[in-house]
Amino acid sequence: MAWKNVSLSEELNGQYNLFSPGEAVLIKDFQALRSYTKQGFKLFEKVKKEILTYGEEISFSLFSRYQEVLEEFIVGYFRLYDYFSLEEILENYETESNEYHTLGRYFLFFLHTFVYKDSIIHRLNESLFIQMENFISHDFVPYRKEYDKTVLAEIKKRKNLRVENYLVYDGELFKDLLTSIVSLKTEQSNSLVFDSELAIKDAVVCFLEDKDYRKSIFEQHELSENKEEKNGFISIALLEYLDQYGYEEEKNFPSSSIKKRIEEMEDLVVLCFSRTFQLSTHQELVYEMIKEKVALRVQTYVRDEAPKLFTMLKNYKELETFFASCKKRVISEYSSELPEVYSKEEVKMKLEVFLVSVLYHTRSFEKENIPLFVPSLKEERNMVFTLALSYLYLFVYSVSVDCAYEDSFVCRLEKYIGSSNDFQIYDPNLCKAKSILYTRENLRMLSDVGQARKILKKMHI
Repeated sequence: MAWKNVSLSEELNGQYNLFSPGEAVLIKDFQALRSYTKQGFKLFEKVKKEILTYGEEISFSLFSRYQEVLEEFIVGYFRLYDYFSLEEILENYETESNEYHTLGRYFLFFLHTFVYKDSIIHRLNESLFIQMENFISHDFVPYRKEYDKTVLAEIKKRKNLRVENYLVYDGELFKDLLTSIVSLKTEQSNSLVFDSELAIKDAVVCFLEDKDYRKSIFEQHELSENKEEKNGFISIALLEYLDQYGYEEEKNFPSSSIKKRIEEMEDLVVLCFSRTFQLSTHQELVYEMIKEKVALRVQTYVRDEAPKLFTMLKNYKELETFFASCKKRVISEYSSELPEVYSKEEVKMKLEVFLVSVLYHTRSFEKENIPLFVPSLKEERNMVFTLALSYLYLFVYSVSVDCAYEDSFVCRLEKYIGSSNDFQIYDPNLCKAKSILYTRENLRMLSDVGQARKILKKMHI
């Protein structure tokens, strides 16, 4: 093929080299615009024929050069075009409407071949391509060919994606990113083991904090540095990944490692979810399904751990009572009735680990986002609240009624217990603790913390 031996600069010499923007005649002259347009037709025909004839055989450098030369013509065209109003353009083209329409079809070819080829959001907000899309939209001659209709549909999608507050990301690129992250077992440079949901999250965050990489993901605009927004995006991106690829992979290639990875990602969807983002109807269904799956795992955890903690509290209280009695007890070294001894610090730590695990399984403070609060977990929820109230009674209210009044962990426990109408307890000490809790919750409506503390102490002397 002889054309391959001819350099592009030689091919585009003469008439094909007339179209750099610097050579456009910058006056309000419609004839100059039409003349420039007709020369552009020849250039478009030449390039279009080469691309349609040789397709993938064209080298990347030659393909890029074609794009560059056509772009130069288009920039030059709009420099002339911008001297006219839309009404003047349409009026001048009215007798030669085919010229406007033909140029519009060449624009369709250019957009589809060079701009939309990688992604529908490629160079989404670049003014030159917005001008071309608007030019096509203003054409009063219908585009009837199937190819043209396909590109028009892409133009409509791009217009819709330019709406404010829409965070548009490259789905394929993010899929590749997640696939590479979740398939890692170790990172040699840092010796980090990628076997937990937080490790996956940290890896995603590292990529998102790389501005160059982030810019390639977000064609519309960069993700802000807001931590909640970043977490929210991770949640929704993981949700999309699971919905489109993850569950299909789990179905087709069942294994313990894939199951574990899916569960870690589900945990992250719930953990990082933020109501800053509005879910679509379908995303809402997927999110609720994921939350239910996480809730079942929380249920299993509560059923396994709560009885152990209740036993631990019982032994701890018995031991405290025994110490208070100042009695002695003789125990043989061979006795099978050795006491289960837990220090105050150990009991506090074990309860905190448990409560954080079940109530901090989301960044959100809203109950509807927390797996423990799904309706089917009422029994487990009451077990958790009983342990939480025991924690407050032993390690907060026993110190003073205003102890840890502004502590975020304590506030969250009190908020959830106080807002649950179906939680009942009968232990006298826990009933007293619940009364203090309600008082503290009501006083949080006061902006003056000092005043709230004084009232609290007076009410529970």
